[in-house]
Amino acid sequence: MKKKQLYDISSYADEIYNQPYEDTKEEKIENALRPSKHLSHYRLKTIISGPIVESEIYPVWKSKRYAPSKPAVQKKGSSIAQRNLNEKNSRKRFVRLLNANFTDSDIWATFTYDDAHLPSSIDEAIKEMQRYIKRLSAYVKKHNLPKLKYLYVTEFNDDDKEHVRVHHHLVINFSDRDTAERLWKAGGRKNTRRLQPDDFNLEGLGRYLTKGKRRWNSSINLVKPTVITADSKFRSLRQVERMLTPVQAEEQLRKLYPDFTLLESPKVYVNDKYGGYYIYTRMRRRI
Repeated sequence: MKKKQLYDISSYADEIYNQPYEDTKEEKIENALRPSKHLSHYRLKTIISGPIVESEIYPVWKSKRYAPSKPAVQKKGSSIAQRNLNEKNSRKRFVRLLNANFTDSDIWATFTYDDAHLPSSIDEAIKEMQRYIKRLSAYVKKHNLPKLKYLYVTEFNDDDKEHVRVHHHLVINFSDRDTAERLWKAGGRKNTRRLQPDDFNLEGLGRYLTKGKRRWNSSINLVKPTVITADSKFRSLRQVERMLTPVQAEEQLRKLYPDFTLLESPKVYVNDKYGGYYIYTRMRRRI
């Protein structure tokens, strides 16, 4: 017998389940509590990015036909909704790669252009950054340093209403700030800084760098975040209901993740139309 194909909504679960449980009216909570016959079980998803761990608990549906639709399909202005979802997921990927690959031994840089080298398009600006990366990679190879890893963001706005001069932000596993600045050949400002992780590691920097109209690129040798899914922890709605208060949720998560410290109280969201819950929290590996 052919195994039934379940439907995973993890790429947009946090868009569908966006009503905070504690702020939801009682009658809507009752709808969320009502189990759907089309809901298969709950999935525990763990994303490990360096020292940071994210935990998601969300419903898996028996088929796509009955599962919540993506926001772009769900409401008017679908192209805007889809773009917002794409940008949100892109930011998540950037932050996770940042946390998984870089430490306080590395640096981040900002490079601008003088008038003589100013690119006329974002594609030209990216080509200039790629030429810079080649010069830096050649230096690394010549001096037998670890192979270059990088993430860079290019901001370029051709909208006359917003005068943003093209510039780049670059994160690299390279510690020689003087050399990093010297190899930029397009004039303008050259500013390098040591990375300074906090409790959430480099998330704050990642969110800052990806804010607004920006395009990012990365080296192909970056370590990808580790993603682990488990379907045996929460087979029923009742098991998830035991995690609806912060105290209960924290107690359960400490059992699930004994080697990590909670960075925040777990966030519980509901959707009274489809029923069920979405629980999210972030943790940090104990040193």
